[in-house]
Amino acid sequence: MEQQLKQILPHKYYTVSGSGMLRTGVAAGTKLELFMDQHGTGSQWQYQLAMKIGSHDSEQGSLSLNECQLSLEPIVGNASRALFRTSTTIYKGEYAVLGVTGAAPLFLVVQLMPIETP
Repeated sequence: MEQQLKQILPHKYYTVSGSGMLRTGVAAGTKLELFMDQHGTGSQWQYQLAMKIGSHDSEQGSLSLNECQLSLEPIVGNASRALFRTSTTIYKGEYAVLGVTGAAPLFLVVQLMPIETP
């Protein structure tokens, strides 16, 4: 992923601050949530990615996200901090940069990988 970011964005170095994978069915209105620990920081914070599915077009390989919010959540306590909120459409196989936040940019990058069923 770092190599792909270098091709489209003007920064020389990237580090992965958190990562996760979510396997789910896609039905309109479905709410998804993914918690990801911060990598290499020893921090007591984790990222929370919350999404609400809009529609799915299997022919075009697209998935619309009516709500997509990235927050920083304490592992203990409840003083969360919203980093950004957006709506978008993502396409299978492509990396999509959904948001950038902060003086030292923090990018949210997602990829839709459809699973073929027999």
